[in-house]
Amino acid sequence: MSDESNLSKWIKGFKKSELVSGTANTKGAVSNVYIEERGEEMVMKETITAIQLNEHIGMTFTMDFMDMDYEMFFKEKEGKTTIISKSTTAGNGIIAKSMISFMKSTMKAQEDENLNNLKKLIEENTKNYFPEKEVDTSTVSVEEY
Repeated sequence: MSDESNLSKWIKGFKKSELVSGTANTKGAVSNVYIEERGEEMVMKETITAIQLNEHIGMTFTMDFMDMDYEMFFKEKEGKTTIISKSTTAGNGIIAKSMISFMKSTMKAQEDENLNNLKKLIEENTKNYFPEKEVDTSTVSVEEY
């Protein structure tokens, strides 16, 4: 579903992802995701909760401060793809819960920036992820009957 080598190009602060259990990019896979924000490293546990290639991915992110359910949907119409994201956050603790309500506009602005970066990356991408296999025809012979 994703080319991890490109994640830092569209997710602000992304540093790395380390698979903890399961198979990468499959339902149930758990990874530690490292993000740098304001000079400090933050680690989130990401669990893939749903995945349908080129259509949908669902994840939960767990961290000390808050938990987030996140989904991305990909819809094609007339040769163009629309990406829709949806998230639900919950603070862990009374202080975090009250801060989340003040952070919603900042979180939305960050998501908009990330999705615009993803759009630009997709539009500029020339990598062929599904190359056709080349057939060596130099050793092929045809017999006539």
